[in-house]
Amino acid sequence: MAVAARPNPQGVRPPLRRRGGRRREPIAHGAQVAVREIAAGDPIRKYGQIIGFAARPIPAGAWVHVHNVKADLFERDYAHATERPPVPP
Repeated sequence: MAVAARPNPQGVRPPLRRRGGRRREPIAHGAQVAVREIAAGDPIRKYGQIIGFAARPIPAGAWVHVHNVKADLFERDYAHATERPPVPP
């Protein structure tokens, strides 16, 4: 999963160095997008932390949000953004 650094209109394909295929719907700035297919039940991670689980299969390029993510009980480590990308200058 990736976090959109800018709005992504539906149908746009990210630059070659990025993954995720064509956007299946508009993705807002700061929203999560699947960069690969996610199977139902797979953990959803944001900055290295589990934030939920796929409620159904999520195709690459799809918006990842409450309509396709569920919150199950799981052990949390409460580490904050341990795998966040570097902030651009």
